[in-house]
Amino acid sequence: MSQQSPLLRGSQDEPVSLRSVQVQARLQGLLLSLQSRQTYRNDTGNNLETVYTFPMGWGATLLGLHVEIAGKRLQGAVLEKKEATEQYEQAIDSGDTPVMVHKSAAGLYTANLGNLMPGETAVIELEYAQLLSLEQGRIRLTIPTTIAPRYGPEHAQGGLAAHETARASAMVAYPFTLSLALSGPAANGRLRCPSHPVDIQAAGDGVTVTLEPGAWLDRDFVLTIDALADASFAVAATHDHQHAAIASFCPQLPAQEIPQEIPPLNLKILVDCSGSMAGDSMAQARWALGEVFQLLGPTDRVSYTRFGSTVQHLIPKLTPCTQRFVRGALAKALQRTAADLGGTEIKQALASTFAIKHPSQNRDAPGADSAVLLITDGDVWDVQATIASAKASGHRLFAIGVGSAPAESLLRQLAEETGGACELVTPNESMVQAMVRMVLRMHSSRPVDLSVDWGLTPLWQSPLGQQLYDGQTLHVCAQFAQPLTGAPTLTWVSGEHSGSTRAVLGDSASESTIVRMAGSQQIAQTHSKQQALALAIQYQLVTDQTNLILVHVRSEGNKAVGLPSLEQIEQMQAAGWGGFGSARGSRIEFGVMGSPAVWRGRSSASALVASKGGEANYEVPAFLRKQVQAEGDLIQRYAYDSSFDIRMAPSEATPQHLLRALSNAHAAKNFDDALAQVLSENIPADIKRLVASLTKQLGDKATAWAMFLDWIMGQLSNPMAGHTPVHRQSQRLVRWQLVRTDAKDLLRGQKKLAAALAHLSSDSWGEVKLTLALRIGKAFKTLAV
Repeated sequence: MSQQSPLLRGSQDEPVSLRSVQVQARLQGLLLSLQSRQTYRNDTGNNLETVYTFPMGWGATLLGLHVEIAGKRLQGAVLEKKEATEQYEQAIDSGDTPVMVHKSAAGLYTANLGNLMPGETAVIELEYAQLLSLEQGRIRLTIPTTIAPRYGPEHAQGGLAAHETARASAMVAYPFTLSLALSGPAANGRLRCPSHPVDIQAAGDGVTVTLEPGAWLDRDFVLTIDALADASFAVAATHDHQHAAIASFCPQLPAQEIPQEIPPLNLKILVDCSGSMAGDSMAQARWALGEVFQLLGPTDRVSYTRFGSTVQHLIPKLTPCTQRFVRGALAKALQRTAADLGGTEIKQALASTFAIKHPSQNRDAPGADSAVLLITDGDVWDVQATIASAKASGHRLFAIGVGSAPAESLLRQLAEETGGACELVTPNESMVQAMVRMVLRMHSSRPVDLSVDWGLTPLWQSPLGQQLYDGQTLHVCAQFAQPLTGAPTLTWVSGEHSGSTRAVLGDSASESTIVRMAGSQQIAQTHSKQQALALAIQYQLVTDQTNLILVHVRSEGNKAVGLPSLEQIEQMQAAGWGGFGSARGSRIEFGVMGSPAVWRGRSSASALVASKGGEANYEVPAFLRKQVQAEGDLIQRYAYDSSFDIRMAPSEATPQHLLRALSNAHAAKNFDDALAQVLSENIPADIKRLVASLTKQLGDKATAWAMFLDWIMGQLSNPMAGHTPVHRQSQRLVRWQLVRTDAKDLLRGQKKLAAALAHLSSDSWGEVKLTLALRIGKAFKTLAV
């Protein structure tokens, strides 16, 4: 039985409906299958809509949705995003209870639960599967639980919708329980859980790992399994007349000769020194770097950079790593490495580090043979731009993610897209060992030609890549016209060396899971949006174009009345983030985990900051030093489009201004209150006259404005085109104002608006084509003036 949270109130001092998260998982071979149950209860006096954004494991495939409510168990279905959203909103309007799950950003999903009535409890159950990797005899299993605070605007850069949030709060606490069953070779390995106290028990032919009571959603669950023999596995399955296979190869490459075959490293070290790294993370990084310097030889060259809101190249050139250099310049650089540089401008820091030249190259060509060792928690929202910049640089990026909840999606993708590698390290793991493994990878990587013999010609196969590390797992998915019966073989050629590895074909845990996971990989490689959508519907998978949805239809006497109150469920503060509390120690620093880490006093969570005049110092908590506000952040409460500059706003409101004002009125109790905020804008006279003509037609000013706002929302609803996304609650206020409007009047009004605003854009009304009567009235008014 899970314990009750001692504090279930959010930042708005309202009861929080999320009560707990329970996880049941199973690891067979390298396939992790997981069920996560989110329990919600409405203890307020109002109908609620809860919106909870949560992380999922890297490369995980979301497979299913079930909901338990009012004694019923319902199953969700995958629909095209627009259709699913329309069904969700229709259910809200009808007083029913819809549940919708969609992908919000890389590695993040959002569960929407509408019309949870006072006193009701609902359980959202999600199923997903993930392929793990066996690397150098070790499996690292991570189940993400919270989203640490990230640098930058979550809407403009992170892609979250206006009604979603990933804000962290020190005032919420969500209990967490977990049971993990291991079978096969993993059950015979050496188990260690560096994140939580656990109970490990033999169970039949396997092992069960259970969290001890008192766990919270304030850190990722991590289990390491060591002392495993390198092995290659394969599973094949048939489901709904689809035949697929997944092979996990772990080839052993011949050792390279020293020094003939091992070129010296050109290593650019880049260390995150933002406020979020204070405490556990920075202490780990400094210790590990000091140890790793001893692994480098005089033929290796090193530069050293630290970054936060700014970039500081402490060693700005690739310099031979002699003992004198290690004990002198590198030691001094390490002493200056502290979490005192504010925000996390990782894109700028990477670009500046990529630009460091090798001495033998000309000024215009950064070293393509260089590797970057990045140490960071990765807590930024600007993910895609950062990845694109790294991919174009020609550098291999080796990322070490630190902390109790690092942003795995960014770091994994950075490494994958550049031919590098990634490791995550909790405060209770050895970062030294992780860095040693990274240096070995840098030395052992080599270009290879790869091919797989399945015994059948595949209809489709996932890419094999062109680089391989010794002891690295290579997952390959394929689809066939008939069932696979033989074990596949991987063949590789690297220079004068070649070899092959044959996988052991085993039984699959779930036929449908294997087929759908292979389908997920096919979608990821599909360039046609139309084809990707068709595949997502076929395999019932959540993608950027599809959502999972179900609706609990209520009886007529039990329908919800009115709009539900929106509850954006905040994240628990990640343990040890920014030096706030700590996640270190065998009992995670707090006895029997009786309270979340963030409530347990301060470590080195603050720093002395000098005033500009140099006359006084002020102690500022690290979590307040997380970032320097960019211009987009300063205006975020006015706009979800951070490129809009309030200081440059024209005297008259543009369509974008009105939609922004409407969006910011989402907390209004009714449409009249929201409309008052919209009308406070400096609206052009022609637009007022246009709405006045609608008012004459409809007989009601509020309904006329609702029709007008609804129409321009429909025309300017694409955020990818630079349009301002309007908050979900604001859209509902408009829709509810129009619910009693006659369909014929609505159609006539839309035609009038289309004719009058034929050249509408986000920033311009175009030429407002008014009727003759309106123009005559306008002319008389001008003469009178």
